[in-house]
Amino acid sequence: MKTVIINDKIKSGQLFLEFLKTQSWAKIVEAEKTPNARARRAMKNAEKGARVTETENFEDFITKLNS
Repeated sequence: MKTVIINDKIKSGQLFLEFLKTQSWAKIVEAEKTPNARARRAMKNAEKGARVTETENFEDFITKLNS
């Protein structure tokens, strides 16, 4: 079995991928997209509630945002 990586962000890659989907001999396996280290840290902090600012209403939010 061979693996081919196709850049599906460009038009020719999208067209080729659509062609392969119509072929019985081709198997399409989507790669899992995992968050990078910075995004994982941000998600972990959000789950913990770290660096979260609570506000009572929108005006309070804007005031804290501008300060």
